[in-house]
Amino acid sequence: MISSLTDPPSEGEVEVSLFGPGKGESCVVHLGNDDWIIVDSCIDQRSGENAALSYLSAIGVDPSAAVRLVVGTHAHDDHIAGIAEVFDACSESSFVSSSALVKEEFASLLEVDAALQLHVRQSSYSEYRRLRAITRDRGIVAGTACWKLALEQRALWERPASSTVSSARVLSVSPSDQAVSRSLIALGKSFPQVNTPRQHPAVDPNELSVALWIDAGQHSMLLGADLLKGPAGCGWQAVLATHRPHRRASLFKVPHHGAPNAHHDQVFEDFLTGQPVAVLAPYRAGKTPRPSSEDVGDSVR
Repeated sequence: MISSLTDPPSEGEVEVSLFGPGKGESCVVHLGNDDWIIVDSCIDQRSGENAALSYLSAIGVDPSAAVRLVVGTHAHDDHIAGIAEVFDACSESSFVSSSALVKEEFASLLEVDAALQLHVRQSSYSEYRRLRAITRDRGIVAGTACWKLALEQRALWERPASSTVSSARVLSVSPSDQAVSRSLIALGKSFPQVNTPRQHPAVDPNELSVALWIDAGQHSMLLGADLLKGPAGCGWQAVLATHRPHRRASLFKVPHHGAPNAHHDQVFEDFLTGQPVAVLAPYRAGKTPRPSSEDVGDSVR
């Protein structure tokens, strides 16, 4: 139970905590030196509290001062439910989303009228609307933009090494340029004319997920979000073609709750140590809970 945790990591300790499967999943990472990031959001289904914020409170960490980035990996409720609450509490952080927008994000950016709002998922749309309101208010005070767009090989946050502090870097390794192009094409088809019933299929937000490569001191981690294998030029195929880490990751947040459409053997061979720590949050909604016994077998190395 989160309420039983009281000890924060030491100043030089790197820690990864994964919360789920309430409504959503959330990964909280301590990068050393009291620098934290929060990836996605999880709501405790018993208490209704945000798991990441409850955890930081339980160990005596003030999110308003310590969290550097809040990352919403993609526009699915099992990853962004409650994320505006997280970002609001982390008042010194920047928010990160994918450069490859889906219609809920795009609609929130344009603040579309009520008729067009009928064609978006209201839960995701509401989260993005609130996030944009927070960033507008925060940016006016700070005089700078605090919403960052992730793209392959983009550094989102860095801490230089000093005589007392080790270096740290958070790098987005997706989405790819091709994924961004696909999202723009899908956006062009996803908003029908008012009073026109026909709707065009949109791109799967999982294709556009923000996977992160994190270096902190002597440790490297790969957080896979829900990134899929493809299609061509996208997903893990694109990451494998563009990412060249200087060392292998010893921790892997398994993508898409262990589903086979997100598993790529080459990720293990090219990016991970021989015996990495692999973590995932189960997915219990829908007809096919994840991970299945076959998923676990596929992921064992």
